Amino acid sequence: IVPTSKVGKKAAKNNKETLAIICVTDTPTSQIPAEPTYQKGVLACGSNTQALEVPEFMRIEEEKRRRRDEGKLNILSKIKGQQAFYLESGIFFAPTMSKLGMGVTDITGETTNYEYSVRRTKTELFNYAIAQKTASDPLKSYVGAVFIVPTSKVGKKAAKNNKEVLAIVCETNTPTSQIPAEPTYQKGVLACGSNTHSIPYSIP
Repeated sequence: IVPTSKVGKKAAKNNKETLAIICVTDTPTSQIPAEPTYQKGVLACGSNTQALEVPEFMRIEEEKRRRRDEGKLNILSKIKGQQAFYLESGIFFAPTMSKLGMGVTDITGETTNYEYSVRRTKTELFNYAIAQKTASDPLKSYVGAVFIVPTSKVGKKAAKNNKEVLAIVCETNTPTSQIPAEPTYQKGVLACGSNTHSIPYSIP
């Protein structure tokens, strides 16, 4: 993780950039290879090793995987953050939002691959990652939801005023740039909307 003056797709937050290198030993060995270095803008393999060229097809597949995972990881992170924030403060974290329709909606960001938005009411919050229209390798879209529901439980998962915070994240069944159907909570059951399915609620 190194400082960078670039601003764009490859530049991370706080002006940091991630660089990587893979090295292979010059000869077969069971010894720990020398570690690569980064000095004055140059990546280099250690002694008795050389840089391994990553095949083009592997680079392409890795880029496809990164694009596919972007929306999913973004929504998982946001929903976990909203759930934790409500448990701590009793409100949703939703700055600079404006009224739109029946709820409150805000466009929270856009990348080459996804447009992100959020809609909330007093007891529900929905985060969206809507895939951008692309000519090739279309992507699935995602929606996560946090529901504030009455509960009789008293413990770590129970929020203030006898409320419980439940969450679910859903993925569209097929690639689409349409807004996915919102999840629901009815009679104690969380469910994804039409043409979507739930995904494990965890961040790798």
